[in-house]
Amino acid sequence: MQTFNNESMILDAFREVKTKEILPLGDFLKCKWIHCALTGVLNRKEWIDSSGKNDPPPDFYDNKHKLMMDVMRIDDHAYIDEKGRIQNKTLQHEGELIKKINQPDRDDIKLFVVGDTKLPTNEDHNFERYYKNFERVFKEHENKLDLYQANHPGFKTIFFICDESCAYTEVFNIDDKNRERNEGSITPNCKPHLFCLDKKFVKIIQESKVDYVIWYAPWKLLEPVNNNKLEVFPLPKCAIYDVKKLTNKKLVEYNHELMISSEV
Repeated sequence: MQTFNNESMILDAFREVKTKEILPLGDFLKCKWIHCALTGVLNRKEWIDSSGKNDPPPDFYDNKHKLMMDVMRIDDHAYIDEKGRIQNKTLQHEGELIKKINQPDRDDIKLFVVGDTKLPTNEDHNFERYYKNFERVFKEHENKLDLYQANHPGFKTIFFICDESCAYTEVFNIDDKNRERNEGSITPNCKPHLFCLDKKFVKIIQESKVDYVIWYAPWKLLEPVNNNKLEVFPLPKCAIYDVKKLTNKKLVEYNHELMISSEV
């Protein structure tokens, strides 16, 4: 049974994303090349899975294109407690559900787990935790770049971020933030959070020494209320960054203190 604990399943899910849902940032042709190297039918077989516990990092490498890739999962649940331990009640709950299903030998089953922790919204979906989790996990992997390069000299490095957070919107003031909101919807008083263009998040990517970043966010959904008709706001499912060619031209500044989740 495969879940998102399996890096190969994350990669397979990414390969199903439509091209129109992917935002290239930096050198357009380089971003398209990276996408093709990962998703092209003939290119897929070039990737060697090295994500096992006893395998040398990073998680995948491609000798033909001289690319290597490490996969990381982030969300808006995890936090570090007063004893310095990482806590994530959502993943803990999902792990309990997976154990109950208990199909360890069924690789033909792909399981997407959506648990209900019964936590208040601010604990279940928390933007401050989201940003800190992104920063912590990204930099932990960046600190291993020398090891990756030692294992695959001359290869370009891709960081693949699997972002399992919900969508967010920025309200105009604290009063709006404290008002009751409809699940999964945004009103005229909200500014949709284009996660992959958030200047503060992208700065972490820009300042890194990685060559390319793929930021995959499969669960973000916003449904604005427009004349009593629900229409899905077109958030990208993924962004591909050519890090060395990134500029601030398209980036957006948000007030993180005014962020609310699209889920209650």
